[in-house]
Amino acid sequence: MRYWVIKGRSRESDFRGWLRAGTLDTWSTGRPPRSWLCGDRLFFWEGSPELRVVGLGVLTAVSSDERIRDRRFDVRYLTRYLRASPSVTELRSDRVIRTASFVKSGPAGTVFPISNSQASQLYALLVRDNPKLRTIWPDLE
Repeated sequence: MRYWVIKGRSRESDFRGWLRAGTLDTWSTGRPPRSWLCGDRLFFWEGSPELRVVGLGVLTAVSSDERIRDRRFDVRYLTRYLRASPSVTELRSDRVIRTASFVKSGPAGTVFPISNSQASQLYALLVRDNPKLRTIWPDLE
């Protein structure tokens, strides 16, 4: 199992409307990771002006048709929209998370890998701000 940050632009992604525990959704990306597997865990990131994780989910399917420019992938949301989570400033100053590609300035993208230790730390910060999340991925604590 791997961990990924899925970035959505605030003006194009209605996270407040989409994020409902158990809801299925379809996303697309130009360059999906080759190492993706169903069951991989996802952190959903809302772009500017929010710049923070706003939900959790799981990868349920990946399109295998390489002829399609924007490859589709299916997700199941595990949370509602999170109103409280660490800021990008806090994440950039965290000794574990600061090296993750999703917190760095650079080219736009949708899918960003994070290590197990980064996922564990990010999850701990989310649980700190949202204690009810503790039951979603208890093995990360």
